Amino acid sequence: MRRFDKDNNMGKANLLAEQRYLDSKRLITENSDTYFETLSEALDAVRDKAISMGFELDEEDIWTSFGTGGIPYGSTKSATIPLLKYGNPILNKRGKEANMAIRVSIYRMDSGRYELIQYKTW
Repeated sequence: MRRFDKDNNMGKANLLAEQRYLDSKRLITENSDTYFETLSEALDAVRDKAISMGFELDEEDIWTSFGTGGIPYGSTKSATIPLLKYGNPILNKRGKEANMAIRVSIYRMDSGRYELIQYKTW
């Protein structure tokens, strides 16, 4: 292989690697589910996450935790919201309620945007 061909192939490989890197960065920013303009958008993202895992959320718990009073600027509200299956609590093998829930923390930034942190608890 001649040196020119080798340098040319290395340049193409570098361009492909750079393109993949830029594509991955764009996907991260486009699919970011961390920052939202309104509280309802953040709560919709929590509902979508639960649905994607095959569960439902207890809407009454969402309302009592986040729907009343709002969130003041610069503060955080957190709650553990139980998951439901077909509208009923999830039971373990012994017939008691399983500890399956989503932990949700929503921080209202000084800019007015909301930062959402959510994770499952099992």
